Amino acid sequence: MKHKKIYGFGDAGAYHLQIVAWKKERKAGKGKPEKSEKPGLQGKSYIEHRLAEILSLINPHFKMNRYIGPYEVDFLYEREGLVVEANGKAFHNPRKDAIKENYLKNHGFLVVSVTGSEIMHNSWRVYERIKNIFRQLGFRTYT
Repeated sequence: MKHKKIYGFGDAGAYHLQIVAWKKERKAGKGKPEKSEKPGLQGKSYIEHRLAEILSLINPHFKMNRYIGPYEVDFLYEREGLVVEANGKAFHNPRKDAIKENYLKNHGFLVVSVTGSEIMHNSWRVYERIKNIFRQLGFRTYT
């Protein structure tokens, strides 16, 4: 089944190739860029960029950096009522994140938080975890 590729990868084969590339990159000790150069991702952190790639494999119909009440969320699946947050150490405070998550839950959203280290070192597990959440809730997946 063909579908529009939003952030780079559209099938499981491409996903596998990307995981292999990420593993090689990590072993080679390459430094990560500060900001993304991909169209539509300018100004986003490296972990947001990588999480966007992972999410685009599962279901590419998300919106980035949208507001729900006073809070900005990283990735929003509006129809599904799902928020995916990339929580890196540099910009996140666990206490404030808990308050934000409670607000979102009280307003009918399911919140999936992923740490920066999970995204950087276990991308395939993040993919599997979020894909399983989609399937358990009966949401559409593309891979």
